[in-house]
Amino acid sequence: MEKSTPTYTYAVLGIVFLSLLFRLVAAFYWQDQTERTGRLFRFGDSHSYWVLATAIGRGEPYQYGSENSKIFRAPLYPIVLAPLTWLQGAH
Repeated sequence: MEKSTPTYTYAVLGIVFLSLLFRLVAAFYWQDQTERTGRLFRFGDSHSYWVLATAIGRGEPYQYGSENSKIFRAPLYPIVLAPLTWLQGAH
C-alpha cells in the first residue's frame, strides 16, 4: 500500500483517533477511581514526585521528608511536573 493513498491516510487517522479515544477513556476511569478511593495517587512514588515538583514550583529546597533528605530523586520529572502544580494552585 502506497503512503499517499486515501486508504493509508484514513488508516493512520483511524489509529490516531482510536488512540486518543482510548487515552480519554483511561483518563476518565483513572479520575473516577481517584474520586471513589479519595487517593490522588495510585502508585507509591507518585506522591514523592508531586511533593518535589511542588517544592520546585515554590522555589523551596529540593527535598522530600526530613531536612536531611536533600537528594531523593533525579529532578527532571519533578521539573516537568512543576508547572502543573502552579495550575493546580498548590503554591
